[in-house]
Amino acid sequence: QLLYGTLMKIVNGEIKGLPAVYWKPNTFFRDDKSQKDCLRWLNALFIDLDEEGLSSLDVFDRVYGAGLPEPTLINETPHGWHIFWAIEQVRAWPEKIKRYEKVARAMVKALEGADPHAASAEKFMRLPRNVKHFSEARYTLEDFEDWQAINELDTPTEKARVYYITQCLNHDAIKELLKGVEEGMRDNACFTLALCFYKDGHAQVEAMAALKEWNLKNSPPLPYHVIPQKVRSAYSGKYHGPSGVHVYDLTGIPFNSRPITPAKPREERIRDHLWEVKEDILKYLKDHGGRVGGQSGFSQTFFAELLGVALSTFKTALKSLRKDGKVIAFIKGKGRAKKVVYALLDNVVSIVRERITEGIPWGRSGNGKLNHMLQELMVHSDIHSLGVVVGGLPPPQTVAMVLQEPVFRLE
Repeated sequence: QLLYGTLMKIVNGEIKGLPAVYWKPNTFFRDDKSQKDCLRWLNALFIDLDEEGLSSLDVFDRVYGAGLPEPTLINETPHGWHIFWAIEQVRAWPEKIKRYEKVARAMVKALEGADPHAASAEKFMRLPRNVKHFSEARYTLEDFEDWQAINELDTPTEKARVYYITQCLNHDAIKELLKGVEEGMRDNACFTLALCFYKDGHAQVEAMAALKEWNLKNSPPLPYHVIPQKVRSAYSGKYHGPSGVHVYDLTGIPFNSRPITPAKPREERIRDHLWEVKEDILKYLKDHGGRVGGQSGFSQTFFAELLGVALSTFKTALKSLRKDGKVIAFIKGKGRAKKVVYALLDNVVSIVRERITEGIPWGRSGNGKLNHMLQELMVHSDIHSLGVVVGGLPPPQTVAMVLQEPVFRLE
């Protein structure tokens, strides 16, 4: 009878004369060969993250920061992490393998610390015996190709002159979309606008030219080749016009181009509107004295879970609030030692005003450089007209006192 400890030694190759045991996420025609020309099915995409000292929270931050969806399985290894995304089985024809490995290379490029040698369909991996996360999430290869297309940004080289006319494009909600949107909204906005051009009777070439110009207003722009894809789909004849529900999700403005289903209450919906999440963030900060964070492990993922919202929506909402000058993010350190504080800008401005009035030095780090706190304050307030820095270079603790947290020096 084989003991568990002995089994683990066999798996790890610690028994003399016996090789270590590995497994293959993708399956082959033959068990004795792991060559690409023997592949039969593609079952999962995977990443070998060769970086020690990362926590599972760091891994999730890195994955979601790259715009990738929730992993199906995350396994901690002695020297890093293995991350898997299960996909619907794809027959491993040469063309499919080429598409698969193109996506795998893009994922390696997007995830800092990922091993490029693992971006191969025939790669075998260490047995997952230290699983830190498992879910029922399943995807398709096309899902990741869409992710790749969205994240490979190209710069458009042509600008077209267009005139927006007729009823659909003159609606207030559509005018709001035409001003440009942020990351996380671009795909849906592009398709919605293409449907508007279709509904209003514009030629496909006119829609293409207009959306290329509109794309320059986005932050950041969509990849150049995505625009023709969206336009071709909108003009395929499968659709009659833009969805009022989608337009409302994107803008918060009711859209009655055609009869729409009344918006569901928030508690009955799977997704939150962006404006709702922004209000959640501001309310939470106000209810907690104007600032939260500071302790180890407090990350964007943790904050999003506190609010009970999707991480991608939370990041978009927070970015918008910072851009609008309502919230400031204070960051100190890197990796596991990283500490973050989120604060209402008005609260910080109030504290800084008091310090300027009292003649207390503030605003620069010990090396004399402007810290990011001062930079954001000068952009979004009138602090720059109130003396900016008084009394020369301050000792570090005076800058930290702005947050009333000794551990933060905000250098």
